[in-house]
Amino acid sequence: MDTLCSINALLNEDESLDSFFEKVRNDDEEASKRWQTYLYNLAKSINMLHLIYDTDFILGGYLAPYLLEKDISYIHEEIRKMTPFPESPDFLQISKMPKHNITIGAALPYIQDFLSE
Repeated sequence: MDTLCSINALLNEDESLDSFFEKVRNDDEEASKRWQTYLYNLAKSINMLHLIYDTDFILGGYLAPYLLEKDISYIHEEIRKMTPFPESPDFLQISKMPKHNITIGAALPYIQDFLSE
């Protein structure tokens, strides 16, 4: 999954995330095609994991600040085409804290334990 869904799979050697998404949002054909392929591969990965774990997913990390609602809609549509089961569209969300999502996610079980006492 990391091979298909890493930043390295998305960007060319001379690109930054900012420059790549500037091209995508300005309808650059080559960058848009790479972005669609990336989102499709991400949808496949999320679908496989969702079928196994049946849990909500929060997309975070380096890409979260660049994701738009239309990107999430595209991922939902691709998952809908792939999955054998009906899916609720709210199982997939964009992180509201993209810069600290790993730290928050690691702390969450401990916070839940503390709050449930």
